[in-house]
Amino acid sequence: MEPVSGLVAILFTDVVSSAELLARVGDGNAHRILQAHHDLLAETAARHRGEEVKWLGDGLMVVFPSAAGALRCAIAMQLASRQPIGGERLAIRVGINAGETLWTETDYFGSAVVAAHRLCRAADADQILSSDVVVGLLGGRPEFRFSAAHVIHVGGLCPVTAHEVGYQLPGPQASAERLFADVMVELCR
Repeated sequence: MEPVSGLVAILFTDVVSSAELLARVGDGNAHRILQAHHDLLAETAARHRGEEVKWLGDGLMVVFPSAAGALRCAIAMQLASRQPIGGERLAIRVGINAGETLWTETDYFGSAVVAAHRLCRAADADQILSSDVVVGLLGGRPEFRFSAAHVIHVGGLCPVTAHEVGYQLPGPQASAERLFADVMVELCR
């Protein structure tokens, strides 16, 4: 099949220190924990109209019809991942870009995809990095906060300007349900 071209927002996640998790809890337990984590992220992506492209073993690639949907999903994923799974709290990093991609029935390709993946790899634990393309698309939308712009060199491609996405963490007593409700109220304003 010949690739099709179109505009999408691309989101990548990655579990920070997944190799250490594997070494600490063993293959079987790590697989169960990471599978539960995948299910949580996939469910969150589906709620935000995201299409899961692939699971990378400790990370997810999702595409969205809008940058706002991708950013809302990234925040919800960060907040949801704070809940322990199998006694382990998995910290994730997230990268988001938007742009023209090529896709087939099974995958998305192109420099916009590579930039989103590199943004994810450059993020720290619990951090969301978005490209200046995403910031430009969401300019004037007060529900989104961006800061700490810095340049990431993407081998062979033009440098990408990364912006940290601001989001607020709940207090330690917040339940998962209350946390999700608070996030949705805040994002729907």
